[in-house]
Amino acid sequence: MNSKAIITSALPYANGEIHLGHVASTYLPADVTTRFLKQKGVEAYYICASDDFGTPILIQSEKEGKTPEEYVEYWNKRDAEDFAAFNIEFDFFYRTSSPENKEFVQYVFKKLENAGHIYENDIIQFYCNNDKKFLPDRYVIGICPYCKSEEQYSDLCEKCGRVPEEIENPHCSICGQPPVKEKTSHYFFKLKNFSEKLSQYLEENQNLQKDVKKYVQNWIKEGLTDWDITRDISWGIPVPIDGMNDKVFYGWFDNHLAYISSAVKFLNDNGKDGKKFWNES
Repeated sequence: MNSKAIITSALPYANGEIHLGHVASTYLPADVTTRFLKQKGVEAYYICASDDFGTPILIQSEKEGKTPEEYVEYWNKRDAEDFAAFNIEFDFFYRTSSPENKEFVQYVFKKLENAGHIYENDIIQFYCNNDKKFLPDRYVIGICPYCKSEEQYSDLCEKCGRVPEEIENPHCSICGQPPVKEKTSHYFFKLKNFSEKLSQYLEENQNLQKDVKKYVQNWIKEGLTDWDITRDISWGIPVPIDGMNDKVFYGWFDNHLAYISSAVKFLNDNGKDGKKFWNES
């Protein structure tokens, strides 16, 4: 057994209450694992953080007349209190909007860009002339093209669970007006560059469920699609490129990196070499 371990669990999204399903399926198993490892003499730490970015948070904070910072600060504190009430003992509970994570995400982006894994490309996106803003993800509501349910998000139908190719009868979730389509420039991650390495990892890893492994392998064989990692919104980690002040990173690009940045901060603050400990865990 390794003498060091870092345990993580899904980052709670900072826009609502923790419920029993969250605790039972995600946070309690990780808490039990951490306690067990510590009892076995392993230097183990349970690290988590609130997931603070994304259009749902920005939309809800606007509706409540709060800044996004005020909104996520409330839910970060509320989540921490709820976890404590359940006796879930994080060694460190932080946030994806921390200065440490912002710095780390921008560092990772520049490393990927310098290695040739990032490129810029124009896309066509909904734009609201009334609110004078682009409308990514949940800023657009309409009819699901698959199940025909009304008032569904452009990035997910909550009725059938599918992601619409293009929502029908789209309208702005803020003002209700139909949007137009405009060109904007985004940055993409060359996910296909990693197809071979991912396939090799899956093939050699004996600890994964066979059905899960097969599913992902088939997904890779079908061809990975390059990933749009930026958004035209005001709330998020800024893209560190001159002239791109109106771009932020997509939440799914920055949030998983918070596991590393939060763990390293905690360990460094406690007199350890955070990077070394992470790599040895």
